[in-house]
Amino acid sequence: MKCSKVEFLKFDGDDLRGWVFKCEQFFEVDDTPSDAKVKLAAVHIEGRALQWHQVYMKSKLTREVPNWEEYVRALYDRFGTKLYDDPMAEFMNLKQVGTVQDYLDKFDELLNRVDLSEA
Repeated sequence: MKCSKVEFLKFDGDDLRGWVFKCEQFFEVDDTPSDAKVKLAAVHIEGRALQWHQVYMKSKLTREVPNWEEYVRALYDRFGTKLYDDPMAEFMNLKQVGTVQDYLDKFDELLNRVDLSEA
């Protein structure tokens, strides 16, 4: 397995969606084999996410490393947006109260979370 010179970001439990996106971009650029994805991601986890990872891996009855898709689902179960989260409602109610830059940042964040195929 080769390791690209592209930076692999750390994950501490915040911004899961962004981290998963960056991981998948890294895997594509690096041509990472499927069976190495979770192992590679695991060395870039810290803080409360590392605590969760250790418990999750110990709880695997077979002690086998899960595939990337299974691992990401488990990450979303623990660190993903909550069921009551409604980014479309937030998006529709978004108003500028601070700087234009703050508004644009929030706009982009919500736009990324909204599933426009349902809109």
